[in-house]
Amino acid sequence: MAIQNAKFALLRRRLQTGIGIDIGSYLTKIVRFSPQQPGQFECVALPTRAGMPPVKTAAPALAALSAQPAVSDQRKQRAGNSVDFTRWSSQQAESLANRLAVAIGSANLRGARVAATISMAACDFRSFHATNGEKLSRTDIIRSVQEATQDSRSRSLALIPGASGESKTRVLSLPEELPEAIATHLDRRGLFPEFLEALPWTLARALSQLKSSHRVLVGIDWSFGDPTLLATVDGKIDYVRRLNAGNVGRMIDRAIDSFQFSKAEAIRWLERTTLAADHPAAAAVDYESNQWLSDNCRQLAQEINTSIEFIQWRNQGQKVQEIYIVGGGAELPALIDFIQPELSVPLASWHPDGTSGEMVPPVFAMAASLAAHLGGLT
Repeated sequence: MAIQNAKFALLRRRLQTGIGIDIGSYLTKIVRFSPQQPGQFECVALPTRAGMPPVKTAAPALAALSAQPAVSDQRKQRAGNSVDFTRWSSQQAESLANRLAVAIGSANLRGARVAATISMAACDFRSFHATNGEKLSRTDIIRSVQEATQDSRSRSLALIPGASGESKTRVLSLPEELPEAIATHLDRRGLFPEFLEALPWTLARALSQLKSSHRVLVGIDWSFGDPTLLATVDGKIDYVRRLNAGNVGRMIDRAIDSFQFSKAEAIRWLERTTLAADHPAAAAVDYESNQWLSDNCRQLAQEINTSIEFIQWRNQGQKVQEIYIVGGGAELPALIDFIQPELSVPLASWHPDGTSGEMVPPVFAMAASLAAHLGGLT
């Protein structure tokens, strides 16, 4: 009887609804996955900063970023309405938790399992070189990060493996009080996360959900900040790189300055939506003639190509077959079409295995990965 009860409890746990929360510097994405309705992902996006309403949609969430708050001169807006996580306070965490609870709805919380991931923008990511072959202690690393960031708060550390014989250690860290404040306020609203992790671990989990036969998998989180490229080998994180080019937020700002667009118009222009009625000259301009945009895209492609070369060099005999791309940048098809010919490996859309073929909009991919995991899909 005890064994049967244990099996029933396990089955009940595996059939629970999963809610994934992706806390980005611009948008926070929420995805609800119910195993009773395979393939049904309910998506909600809201600005991480307070001031604009959530957008419930199964369509791309760029609408949430482009939504215009009530200000006197909308053309002075910038995409830079991002959260500065170094200044994150308990009050901001409480505000986000309150808005998340409202967006999700109390009825959807009953019996649900919750997990969250936080943007790379919240993390410090740097390399440390060993001196005379001596390894740095965690205490030394924390002290060095605190000095470099001028932030004396206690930090959580994660070490990213380097190549064999490599003298440097890559370290990802974030202030301990940041996830603690988020988890505390989510708990008070009935949303306590079973785990709250930094984005690389969520991206690695998403790659594992592909059920690919290839040993080496590569994904890029192309969000509105700096893109993050990650490679896994046999399901374990092997390489992480924060890319310098491809920051969608800066592209939006540049389009605003170049054409006197509003933020919504700049996003539509990047989406290659016709703006002839309002801006016939700008609508007719081809990407190639915009040096700042073409240079940025080519630099991004070059960074991706050199990363792929390095990943294949340190994993001799293994070829990267595809690059799985997630995040808001993946919802800008014109940029994808511009970059793809410059890449040595084709881009592909991430899609969780076993979900009846329903595609998840790329901006929701990380939250969907968490929700599918908690719902027993993986």
